[in-house]
Amino acid sequence: MRFLTVTLNPAIDLVGETDELHIGGVNPIRPLSSHPDGKGINVAQVLRQLGADVTATGFLGADNAEPFERLLAEKQITNAFFTVNGSTRTNVKITSQQQTTDLNFTGFRVSEQEWQAFCQSSENWHNTFDCVAICGSLPQGITAEMFAQWCERLTAQGVCWVLDTSGQALAKAAAAQPFLLKPNDEELRIFAPDENVWDLQAQLHAAKRLCHGKTHYVLLSAGEKGAYLVDQTGNVLHALFPCQQLVSTTGAGDSLLGSFLAGLFAQKLTVKDALNQAVRIATRVVESPGIQWLDDPTDSRQVQNDALFIS
Repeated sequence: MRFLTVTLNPAIDLVGETDELHIGGVNPIRPLSSHPDGKGINVAQVLRQLGADVTATGFLGADNAEPFERLLAEKQITNAFFTVNGSTRTNVKITSQQQTTDLNFTGFRVSEQEWQAFCQSSENWHNTFDCVAICGSLPQGITAEMFAQWCERLTAQGVCWVLDTSGQALAKAAAAQPFLLKPNDEELRIFAPDENVWDLQAQLHAAKRLCHGKTHYVLLSAGEKGAYLVDQTGNVLHALFPCQQLVSTTGAGDSLLGSFLAGLFAQKLTVKDALNQAVRIATRVVESPGIQWLDDPTDSRQVQNDALFIS
């Protein structure tokens, strides 16, 4: 099983924690980590840790590409990134009182020529990769319209691709019907802006409306409530693995997606078992700094399941 992850706008993540965050004041921060990051890169690491064959692509700034290149080599992830002028952006993530505040800086700008070269490289993906995970935000120079047009080409070429992004990139590219969409409740709201009550039922109904054509699943991440998987028939699977101690939410959604894809495609698990694995791993990731987890044989926690149906 051959996976490709796409990270168009990666980042260097500076992660820290404080007891209480004071806007406009001085905040002493306890450092947790500084590492190359990006949603697709995180998904690639999770897939690789679960034994999958993974290639990672996207864009890197030439000024600070080395940490990313070193990480991919260490994790034995095939590096197919395009290098462009400038620096990859820096993100600052501060955890305080079980909430994470993100400060996301801008980075390099992708030129029209560089974008076209990248798009050209994707034209054989349907023959090369079994599943393509496109994750994260868009860099400067790539508009949501350009991105959506490219996604439409992937669908037309027969690529099995999944999408985890937000904002207008999500709103426009979802119409290209990826195999799976992975929003959280805030990202899903873009498809139901007129809903007066944005409760679980409204979220699940919005997810169901996206499940048609080539879009088989919506994987809705719900934080401490676990995750919901909606399919085209209106079936909803819910899985929850109780969290013992929140360390950092960094990479939680990425580990959820990566471990679900590994279970579904590479490990040939049932949909339910793939979701259970994904929620368990994502919870263990938030209990540790960075994209890592350990399975403790003495841990007595069990995944809790519910099955729902959306009429």
